[in-house]
Amino acid sequence: MLVLVTWGGDNDKWSGATPGGVSVPEFSFVEQASLASKYYAAQPNVDFVRVRGNNVGHRWLPYNAWYIDMLLAHPKGTPVSHPIALKPLPDGAAAVATTDTYELPPAVQIDCPATPRAGCEETCQLMADCAVENRTVNPALGSALGGLGFTNTTCGGCVQRCQLGATTQDDADVLSCISDWSQGVQCGGGIEGAFPMFLIMNQCCANKPGSVLCHGICQSLASSPSAAPFFPVCQSL
Repeated sequence: MLVLVTWGGDNDKWSGATPGGVSVPEFSFVEQASLASKYYAAQPNVDFVRVRGNNVGHRWLPYNAWYIDMLLAHPKGTPVSHPIALKPLPDGAAAVATTDTYELPPAVQIDCPATPRAGCEETCQLMADCAVENRTVNPALGSALGGLGFTNTTCGGCVQRCQLGATTQDDADVLSCISDWSQGVQCGGGIEGAFPMFLIMNQCCANKPGSVLCHGICQSLASSPSAAPFFPVCQSL
């Protein structure tokens, strides 16, 4: 089959209210486009084409006739032909079509400092790896991550907050739980790449009403309503 992946360019971001009334601070589609392009290009029976806008924002690239001609010329079941022949986009098109995958520059790697309080480093590192370094999730959780002490390059504020505030027995249990479950966890790009953090936080904060850490996380997440569905544990604290 033939797969077309299109997006508006490096500024393909959207913010606003969803039909369900959830306010989204900002959501970037660039990382998802890169992941999709690499996924489909690697499939053995797929011809892949990407159409990247010249930084036109979050909008449909209006080259429908070109898309239709490409798809009709390669109906499902057509033998693949690498590289597939591409006709030029319409004159004046604010986009580029190619069969190359879209590689993003490496994300900034954040290393959290060690702390005397067991589990603080591991907890902040989990959030740094799964959320701060995630270029899909980070824009949507920007204010929440800032409230937790992160910048886009450091997590010292998170470690400091944990060290000073996570002092209850429930906190000790939560930190131990996160530390145990985060061993060997691999975060990645896209929403699915943040799932390890969602799952671990929900599991470890469950039934820990005395955890200052969990309350602080949920309070910060309250500033990002789009995050609420991923942290149902916050409804029970």
